[in-house]
Amino acid sequence: SLDHASSTLISMLGLTNHASLSGLFKLVTDLPGDQLEHPFPDQFFHDKLLSDGGLSTCQADADDTSVTTLAWAIQDQARRVVCSERQMPEWRGGHVVWLRGTCSNTIRLGQSLPKPHDPDQLLQMESLARLALIRFGIFIRVRKIKPQQRTPAVMVHRCENAFYFTGFCKDTTVELQLRFPLGAPLLIGRDTWLRDGCSTYQLPRAWSHECRVFVDQSEGSEPLSCLEDIPRDSRYYRHLRIRGLEDATVYIFPYPEYEERIKITCNVERHDANREGTPINKSLVNTPYGKAWKCSHVSGTLSYYTELPDGILW
Repeated sequence: SLDHASSTLISMLGLTNHASLSGLFKLVTDLPGDQLEHPFPDQFFHDKLLSDGGLSTCQADADDTSVTTLAWAIQDQARRVVCSERQMPEWRGGHVVWLRGTCSNTIRLGQSLPKPHDPDQLLQMESLARLALIRFGIFIRVRKIKPQQRTPAVMVHRCENAFYFTGFCKDTTVELQLRFPLGAPLLIGRDTWLRDGCSTYQLPRAWSHECRVFVDQSEGSEPLSCLEDIPRDSRYYRHLRIRGLEDATVYIFPYPEYEERIKITCNVERHDANREGTPINKSLVNTPYGKAWKCSHVSGTLSYYTELPDGILW
């Protein structure tokens, strides 16, 4: 809630506070949502006792083009902002997204844990936090049949310049769709089809996968995969093979301090680490997430070798 926010924060967001409302609302949003055969309900319940007061936020100036309302809550003739974005020229490309939280649960006397609202009747508003990441180029969406199917819990952390995706799937029939600003992440040891630029996975109950490769390409005729292979050369510590590329831009995140001690080949047999293969346009670039090798217009199979760390002895 912005009821007790400073005037500086409210002014930066381009918002203002009006009369507080609570109860049943209709949600209207421009955020791309999850994909369901039986759609989510378009209404939600906002309990002011569980959600830091009622909904009171509106756009300060309806003619201010720097503010974009991404989600509205509508009750009778009243409208309140649920999610908004602001981007100012002096921010040099930066932008801020504000999301009003709603606790989509019910608490009753003698009940030990909050009980979620019925997903067939009311939208789970906590999902908007995940969908709002789309404004920053991060897509974490699901594809399922019915609203009551549980959405996977997904966590991402960094270690040694890699991305580690960890999660739990209450329902293993739910499909997870992933995309980051550099492209679709390829989880090591998994195959995927690209859909709308996202890598798609149906994962087991509990899982954890390393990711060092992101791919940006149109939907191909073959599945993509990133598999751990045998280096077959005593100079190298690891060998990753990326298959199914079609005119793709590929980002590979090397180990820290080993950015130059690698080898990347295209369309070379897995047992031959000495050949150069098809010439490719590759360069070491600085990204917001660390140094990465960028390979452009790649088709076929890409092999990535990294040298043996000095501290390892055979």
